[in-house]
Amino acid sequence: MGQFGSGLEALKFYAGKMTHRFRPDAVGTQCCCCERKSVSRVQMFCWRALVNPRFAFTRTDALMLLAGRVGMTLQHTVVDFATIHGFCESCASNVKRNRLISVVVKSISFFLLLVCMLFFVIAGGAAIMFWSDPKGRHECLIGFSIGAIGLIASVFGHIWERNLRIPIFARAIGRKPFF
Repeated sequence: MGQFGSGLEALKFYAGKMTHRFRPDAVGTQCCCCERKSVSRVQMFCWRALVNPRFAFTRTDALMLLAGRVGMTLQHTVVDFATIHGFCESCASNVKRNRLISVVVKSISFFLLLVCMLFFVIAGGAAIMFWSDPKGRHECLIGFSIGAIGLIASVFGHIWERNLRIPIFARAIGRKPFF
């Protein structure tokens, strides 16, 4: 795998490079977002990657099974790092506002996902059961369509939430890590 023995080593190397590149003394005098105004606030972004996530049945899970709880443990290696960025006052407030809006959008999207999944499955099953009755089939297919449209809206909500949560200038950290 080239100069790295594993993907984990590559991620740790990447984390070290990004931590060095966006360190506190490397913050410039211009806002990193608009690149027009001078820096008035410095913010830290924490990045975390879960490497090799897998489910495992541990001793604790076995003891909990005796107590009546069925579950498994998610085992993974965490690679995290922090980057420091300088913002002007207006960009800092925009980033903060977008992050707050992203929490609301994520909550609504998840609720929509759950409700529309329920509509989708129940109305789809009912449409199959009432296929011989045209009126019942029509109503069930309307519910099925509402569920499908809601699921699509939920997916777009999750995409929008991610775009709100990660500022435009910081998206390049994941897309072009070594530029």
